[in-house]
Amino acid sequence: MSTAWMSQIFFIGFLGLLASMLSAQEPPVAFRVETDIYFEDNKQPVMQTLTLFHEGVFYDFDRVGQKSITVIDPGGRRIILLDRDRNMQLRMGMDEILSIEAQVQQQITPSEIERLVPKPESTKVISSAMTVVIVAESLEYHAKCIKPNQTSSLLQYAEFADWSARLNAFYSDRPMPPFARLALNREIAKSGFFPSEIQRITHSKGRDSIATSKLLTNWALSSDDFTRIEKVGAMLVEFQLVDAKAFFAKPEVATAPTTSPTKRR
Repeated sequence: MSTAWMSQIFFIGFLGLLASMLSAQEPPVAFRVETDIYFEDNKQPVMQTLTLFHEGVFYDFDRVGQKSITVIDPGGRRIILLDRDRNMQLRMGMDEILSIEAQVQQQITPSEIERLVPKPESTKVISSAMTVVIVAESLEYHAKCIKPNQTSSLLQYAEFADWSARLNAFYSDRPMPPFARLALNREIAKSGFFPSEIQRITHSKGRDSIATSKLLTNWALSSDDFTRIEKVGAMLVEFQLVDAKAFFAKPEVATAPTTSPTKRR
């Protein structure tokens, strides 16, 4: 197994710590990001989210069903998942998630390294066009970027993207190790960019699958945004605190009655 590649894996988790250190020197600014995610050539997004950045905490809202909210709190070293349908909340320590990531790193095989981890020489940063490209055997990312209003903004977004990638990798129905996405986040932040569009191309069984995230960023919060944050604060007090098993349990499907229906006369 290549030492350089192993260094690549273990280094990509460093961005979150770097962001926390640098953000401590520059007060976190407030801003918002709307994200629309498209699959293939579909004209309608399959997912829409609104992420609010306020006082170093990241609030991620599902804009379609408006049922789920994720609160990422780097200062408190915790992530909170809120389910508005069931009035439930799950609180996870960031160290717990990093422990899972470390276990995956230890168990990853050389063949999985080939498939999932981009080689350093396959990373391309085109500063004049503000684009970043990274390529692994099974997938690749192409990012179009803009200039952020402040360094704090790009570091906060990079940290948010890191934790979101980990959540999607370890707690979704279709888990995929997040190494390539973490590497992309690092390269974008290192370049001083802020993403405006990210395309992921997955290579599987002789065909490519394309997912595109389009980001619309506003460097200020609206009065409605502050109201949303206040409502989340109320949910954190009111919602029942449950464990992971209860939170991720799939709702029971109602079964049909066993008795035969009454015959009409």
